[in-house]
Amino acid sequence: MTTHFILEGCDRLSKSTVTAGLINRLGFRHVIHHGKPMITDAYRSLFQKPVPDAVLYKQYQAICFDGSLRLLNGDVSLIMDRAHLGEAVYAHRYRGYDGDYVFNLEKIHCSRGSQFHEKTVLVLLTTSDWSFIHDDGESFDFSKKEEEQADFVTAFGKSIIRRKLIVDVNNGNGAFKTRDEILDEILNGASNSSSASE
Repeated sequence: MTTHFILEGCDRLSKSTVTAGLINRLGFRHVIHHGKPMITDAYRSLFQKPVPDAVLYKQYQAICFDGSLRLLNGDVSLIMDRAHLGEAVYAHRYRGYDGDYVFNLEKIHCSRGSQFHEKTVLVLLTTSDWSFIHDDGESFDFSKKEEEQADFVTAFGKSIIRRKLIVDVNNGNGAFKTRDEILDEILNGASNSSSASE
């Protein structure tokens, strides 16, 4: 049985809805939601001299993702609503640094034991039709959503996590698939990837 799920993808593609559905189907899971990094004046004041925001963001994010990936070698059942692939996508676009360091973090934590690969499924939610996806005002730049999705697909391909699924949330008729349809794809795909890796 899969213990850990990492849900990735652009804003507004139902990651939080899928997280709630997985909990409903599988039972209690600890959820880690990686939001946008918040660099406050209090954090800046910890440094003796001014530090560029890009350096602060990268340091903050690297600590967060190192800790999160470390947990995937543990026995606590986890769902990550956003994780390290978003850093690979958004860092170079909006924060002024290269986020590909997260793939080195993957290598470090994946090499610590087979449990990471056996119990972790990386799920990328995508859409083949953006016409029904609406801006909630929380995106970095909603006009770049297709470019961001292409970056997510590239980052997904770079990931060394073995059990990976891409799920299109579009039902083919200009609307979302139902939550249960998306969950069925994820859980069936996770089960098949588990069988293939055994």
